[in-house]
Order: sequence, then C-alpha cells, then structure tokens
Amino acid sequence: MTHKVFVYGTLKAGSVIRGMDKFPTAKLHGEAMTTEPEFDMVSLGAFPAAKLSGNNRIMGEVWNVDDAVFEALDWIEGYPDFYSRTEVTTTLGTAWMYYLPDVERYNHEKIKPIMEGVVEWI
Repeated sequence: MTHKVFVYGTLKAGSVIRGMDKFPTAKLHGEAMTTEPEFDMVSLGAFPAAKLSGNNRIMGEVWNVDDAVFEALDWIEGYPDFYSRTEVTTTLGTAWMYYLPDVERYNHEKIKPIMEGVVEWI
C-alpha cells in the first residue's frame, strides 16, 4: 500500500539528520503547503513540531511511501506516544502529517512566519 506523507522539518529532503531521500523506496511527490491556515509550528531545538491550533499554513514536502517506510516514520516520530498523526489537505492532496498534541509540555519557541500566514522550518 502507498501512503502520502507531508513532512515539514528534519524529514525534508537534504536534511542531514534523517531526510526522506535517505529511504530508497520513498518518492518525492513535490513541494507543498497545507491549504488551511489552522496550524502553528514551534522549534524544540533540533527539530520542529506542528500544532493543530493556529492561523498559519505550513510549507513542506509530500512523499509517497510504502508500508515499511510508513512504519519506520512512526518509529522515528515516536507515534503514538510522542507525535500523533492526522490527515491534512495540502496543495498536492490529502497526506498524513505528524504533529505534537501536547507541545505546551515542552520547552519550545514559536516559529515566526516567513510571510503572512505561512511558516517553514529552515
């Protein structure tokens, strides 16, 4: 089975930590943005986290992944004990996105928009 996954942080292509391009079977669908301005993003230091409450769209990438890569992503993201995931609408269709439901528990800094209503982890 193939899954679409929207990534916005250290999983983006070219990331020195663990970019999606390091998975041989993952295929980049393209750069994308969430279509609804209902998110915020915070920095937890070495990596970001999306919040489901906010007034921004998030810039990222959509990847097509098989079951094995999807399971690996769940492990990397600590799903369901750390990150949760939900389906979001992006400019490239519906995709799974990992988010942090209890971000307020952690020391974090809100990421400022790169332009009106758009956040991106750079």
